[in-house]
Amino acid sequence: MKGLIFLSTLMLFSPLARADIPIGSKQVLLETAGGERFEFGTLEISRSADEYRFEFSLKEANFSDQFLSMRPFKCIDGAPMYCHLAYPYGKPKSIKKQDFVNLEYEFLFILRSPTEYGIDPYNGRYYVLSLEGGVFTGEPKAVDLNILAAPPEEGVTRPITEAELDFIEVESERFPRLVIH
Repeated sequence: MKGLIFLSTLMLFSPLARADIPIGSKQVLLETAGGERFEFGTLEISRSADEYRFEFSLKEANFSDQFLSMRPFKCIDGAPMYCHLAYPYGKPKSIKKQDFVNLEYEFLFILRSPTEYGIDPYNGRYYVLSLEGGVFTGEPKAVDLNILAAPPEEGVTRPITEAELDFIEVESERFPRLVIH
């Protein structure tokens, strides 16, 4: 019994058990299957009571300016082109342990073939985040971003739910991983 109590106490105070959200300035990178990294932006995380506040900044110099479907986008050139969709409505800029959804809304993309005219929000990507060893990683899910064409109902800050996210073969993705460190 003493051994079990000791083991439980040891696990409680181990770094993995505490897995706090890392505070400070972080790089946000998109990573190819080959390990090449594209610097997407920076993230500032600070502690505030029982939650963590964040401020995301897109590294605009690394994107091309595109005017698609009557609106401006910041895009990563290539095939497919990844166009960043800044979440157009108000939302909290805070996260808690095991709840990173507000931050995930910063990493919305619409994929577009360089030969297409316009842009189709049906071809959306949403990166689901996890945290391990002080590093956030994101796995892409397909999502129809037409859900954001109209403002959500009053009081709804998370219109994209798990039900809207579809599995994709990450091996076929240009950027199968998002990394924040």
